[in-house]
Amino acid sequence: MKIAIWHNLPSGGAKRVLFDQVGGLLAAGHTVEAWCPDTADSSFLPLTDLIPEHRMPLPRRRELNPKIFRTLAYYHNRVTRWSHQLDQHCRDCAKRINDSAFDLLFVCSSKKSHIPPIGKYVKLPTLFYFHESARYLYEASPVLPWAAPHAKFYWRDMAIWIKHWIKLHYLGIQMREERENIMAFDTICVNSLYSNENLKRAYGINGHVCYPGVDSAKFHVSNKTRENMVIGIGAFQPNKNIEFVIKAIAKTEKPQPSLVWVGNTSNERYFSELKSLSGHLEVKFVSKLRISDEEIVMLLQRAKAMVYAPNLEPLGLAPLEAAACGLPVITVAEAGTRETVVHNKTGLYADRNIESFAKKISMIINNEALARTLGENGRKMVESHWTWEKSIQNLENSMLSTIAEYSCKDPCLLYTSDAADEEDSVDLGG
Repeated sequence: MKIAIWHNLPSGGAKRVLFDQVGGLLAAGHTVEAWCPDTADSSFLPLTDLIPEHRMPLPRRRELNPKIFRTLAYYHNRVTRWSHQLDQHCRDCAKRINDSAFDLLFVCSSKKSHIPPIGKYVKLPTLFYFHESARYLYEASPVLPWAAPHAKFYWRDMAIWIKHWIKLHYLGIQMREERENIMAFDTICVNSLYSNENLKRAYGINGHVCYPGVDSAKFHVSNKTRENMVIGIGAFQPNKNIEFVIKAIAKTEKPQPSLVWVGNTSNERYFSELKSLSGHLEVKFVSKLRISDEEIVMLLQRAKAMVYAPNLEPLGLAPLEAAACGLPVITVAEAGTRETVVHNKTGLYADRNIESFAKKISMIINNEALARTLGENGRKMVESHWTWEKSIQNLENSMLSTIAEYSCKDPCLLYTSDAADEEDSVDLGG
């Protein structure tokens, strides 16, 4: 197959998956070429190491001046302006892809909008690989965007209500656009069963589960001596619940393990809070920002356990990489981790409370036989169930099915870029 790829990914697990998917498709004999906007991360696992990648800058549009109305300007620039930019970029990419005789367009998630509109503008079969939705729009959280403000309808509270209505208006536009965009794709693949549930919950459609794999040659077991240390992997962001892990380690039995946390991106305020908290609780907290894969593997081989407690993580690639290195994982039994960690076999589930999590950490740290058994089982699980050979074969089958089904469609029903180009830009004004 001759495959075109479009993505707008930051550094992190999704980009790692795409990089390995491209490598697997090339090894299987396919021709692959990529397009992306200049907002995509180009330094973390660059696709240019493997294939031609065309970075096309987003067309620039004038932002609203925040002095006009801060809330209006914020959401207009974040939703409408960004959507117009991305829409025009996708039209430009689609024209080039349509002129290059590709068999299929493979699309990954996008920053900010999550679901890009490029599927509406190409004249070939399309497959979208769904990592996660815009979670703040569809998941329950302590602060729901739809909740009414604590204000009465007095004249002095009118500004609060106006800000709230503006926010709802623009979030509604974003939801509408994402739904229209995802409906334009012929096939949706998801990275986990939990992600498929999210897909149904958010958009009312069903996807095909296509698990990623783990490079077990890169992530491997060594004979290094395990140190009194636990490791966590994930961005230094609040949804990774790093403060929860620090508090749990403070409750573990003496001598307490140190915590090494590896991340590609960092929220400066949150990172400062973590440093302050670890100092207050006397937990040795070592941060590693944007380090090489070789150093990550070395840390996984030296640690005694991985600690992993993010909020509703759609899959969780890090526990699989830890398992490939023979490292047991302590996690919470929710979302995608129920698919990547097997309780009492490759790791331990804990309740989402500090005492329970601390108890499970101490159980592994102080029981070398248990840790060794869980680690060995984890390695075997990765080698048998989470190989890239299986993942690429599954992805290839989905691509071939998409091409076959597309060829059987009634041409009169196909949405083509010509039809789209006859219209003005997509109405984003609500």
